[in-house]
Amino acid sequence: MENTSKMEKVPGKIQKLDETVVNRIAAGEVIQRPANALKELLENSLDAGSKNIQVLVKAGGMKLLQIQDDGSGIREEDLSIVCERFTTSKLQKFEDLQTIGTYGFRGEALASISHVAHLSILTKTETSQCAFKAEYTDGKLKDFPEDAGVQNPKKCAGKQGTTLIVEDLFYNMETRRKALKNASDEHSKIFDVISRYAIHNAQCGFSLKKFGDTNNEIRTPANSSILDNIKIIYGAAIARELIQVSCDDSVTKFKMQGYVSNVNYSTKKSMFTLFINHRLVDSTGLRKSVEAVYSNYLPKGMHPFAYLSIEVEPRNVDVNVHPTKHEVHFLHEDAIISSITAAIENLLLGANESRTFLVQSLLPGASGPTGISMSVGTGRKCKDPDSDDSLVSSFSAKSGRTVINPKHMVRTDPKLQKLDRFLSSTLNPDVSTPTSFHDTPSRLSINVDNEDTLIDIDPEPIKKPCDKKSDSRSSIGAATASSSTKSSTPSSELFYQKLIFQFGNFEKINIDDKIELKELIDLAIECDDGLTCDEQKETVVENACQLLMDKRKMLQDYFSLIFDSEGRLISIPMLLDNYFPSMEGLAKYMMNLARKVDWSNEQRCFETFCDVTSQFYAIQPGDDNANAEMTWNGHSWKWTIEHVIFPELQKNFLPPKIFAEDSCIVQLTTLPELYKVFERC
Repeated sequence: MENTSKMEKVPGKIQKLDETVVNRIAAGEVIQRPANALKELLENSLDAGSKNIQVLVKAGGMKLLQIQDDGSGIREEDLSIVCERFTTSKLQKFEDLQTIGTYGFRGEALASISHVAHLSILTKTETSQCAFKAEYTDGKLKDFPEDAGVQNPKKCAGKQGTTLIVEDLFYNMETRRKALKNASDEHSKIFDVISRYAIHNAQCGFSLKKFGDTNNEIRTPANSSILDNIKIIYGAAIARELIQVSCDDSVTKFKMQGYVSNVNYSTKKSMFTLFINHRLVDSTGLRKSVEAVYSNYLPKGMHPFAYLSIEVEPRNVDVNVHPTKHEVHFLHEDAIISSITAAIENLLLGANESRTFLVQSLLPGASGPTGISMSVGTGRKCKDPDSDDSLVSSFSAKSGRTVINPKHMVRTDPKLQKLDRFLSSTLNPDVSTPTSFHDTPSRLSINVDNEDTLIDIDPEPIKKPCDKKSDSRSSIGAATASSSTKSSTPSSELFYQKLIFQFGNFEKINIDDKIELKELIDLAIECDDGLTCDEQKETVVENACQLLMDKRKMLQDYFSLIFDSEGRLISIPMLLDNYFPSMEGLAKYMMNLARKVDWSNEQRCFETFCDVTSQFYAIQPGDDNANAEMTWNGHSWKWTIEHVIFPELQKNFLPPKIFAEDSCIVQLTTLPELYKVFERC
């Protein structure tokens, strides 16, 4: 014990942290989740005077967060420092905070994002002749190898405004990324942020869309009204129960206006939106005071809807309190809260003369208020002699329920039983179906890392003979109808629409073992019977390779189809998650890009490129043996069609009119028609 007490405690050495570590720690405080990053970028767009802001999200913002606006843009000479800490165009000296009229002022948002994500900026000002695209890492322009031939920033096509692309958020913060693994929760927070800003900034149009979806989750027009945007986002049920509230005080020098729900509306979720000097903030004292007023009118545990916008003297507000700017301090806080709650309480007292209650309709056979018994017939069928038999239903006086005619009932759960159970298979018994992915080395193998999909391609599938196969068909059951459809045609049209809707926003499938473009074109020509002369063949190969290499920058920027400087294929676009096209058509695809794409006209180029690419990605014709082959995702083509292609068709597919005219989709029969046959037996 004596020796222990005499031991000297050696103090730790104090040392200065590396600048990268400091910036990453600071970034973790400013950008806590994707919704924080979105809030900062939305405020930058609003400060730039944008009239339309479009947001694209993938995986709750963890994989992709894209914000596109039509604001003033960023000057070319500012792109080199725009992502450095404490660089801003909104503040010159500390005293300017007393009269700050913009959302941003510290110059930390873009810097923080660039330290925890891959950030790209595409911008164009009104006076510049072209747009500029720049990529950033750790607050600085990303360095590319000299032999890569990539400029940063580089000139490109674009319209006025700024597009910010944030990819792989928190890729270098493993703990933070694991804590935010629920994409649905993060997406709901993003939805909430955009909803609040869309309501307050009604002069600007907002839209929110998930990556890969064709429809917007939120879409508000520019130059709208606050009440109209509330109706668009939250529904007419809330909008018709709102009453306008306003108050001001010359002593405390504040003004308040907004909308609150009347006593007829209540919800289990608190819907309190507060803007102070047009800045989205939270005030615990004000929120509790407003809910205390409503507690006298609403059931226990229920909350009102409230949107309040407060304007106070800028010098009376301290906005530099929290790194996320979510909290502010202002003078005369208690007096302002008392004035607002008094205004709301007086408004509710005047609007409490009538109450609306929802009542349930009386069921058949129940007694009315006067004790008169109500009944419905005797359960016999009642129909118009001229009506279709498909509209017939009846009431059961005993149970009070509507009885559906048996010929119109759907009895089969598709999760328990499928149509292919009743179809005979023509699978060749001599061909063994692989039991695992590793049993099919002639296809391809795949390794996946955290950022991109890396593919190790075996050249054998590419060198297979170019034989023609019959198009396979798939059976579809919908309600009481059974139909048959070609597998290739709808999938081709699906990928064509994917190319249109995701233009310029494709993820990459990186090919690990790069393939020579010249070799692919040469393989494609071997399948072309029209070329027999070796000299003619060499000329075609050389011209095709030269054409694609001349267009490689455009293909990389807009379609993620990348060739390196040596003419090797590096990556192809990923059009659909968990799907990879058959590599047997890769050589033909490269040849068609050079031969069938009209590179002379911009519109025709886009149309023909999408057509050629969609045919490559489409389900290829084949028999049952081909359908049983394994794909890169470890499942058969049949499983891929059923669980990847068809769900996407059901969710995001817009069928063209021609599908109703040709034989792509054929109705086989319906349940009422089958009843006519079996009733005779």
